[in-house]
Amino acid sequence: MNANVDKPCARWLLLELFFPKRIGRLSCWIRSGAVLVLQLGLIGASGSYGSELITLTLLLLTVCVYVLFWVVLPRMRDLSIHPLWLFLFLVPIVDMPFSLVLLFRPRPISSFAAQPPPLPKQGQLQLG
Repeated sequence: MNANVDKPCARWLLLELFFPKRIGRLSCWIRSGAVLVLQLGLIGASGSYGSELITLTLLLLTVCVYVLFWVVLPRMRDLSIHPLWLFLFLVPIVDMPFSLVLLFRPRPISSFAAQPPPLPKQGQLQLG
């Protein structure tokens, strides 16, 4: 019997580990480094021809999709950058400076502090 059957939270945490909604700088560095090592390994192993080359190409494309949607996009959400800027990663020259910005830029200060509740308008009584 599976130990996590009664614990949907454990399953959610595992999914959130690999497919996050937001990631910080350190997590972005770690994920980018791990993916780079994986990509270089796949490229280095692609010396063969035939069906193995097709399989390695599909694996490399899968890794690239993972990087775009579960490393770059969550980091952009963390920095409050609009998701349409993700198309910059499809431009070969522009993607490197943009990735450096994502790796080094700190989170905006406004995201750390809780927003104060709005003040009531003049002459209105606030119940609650």
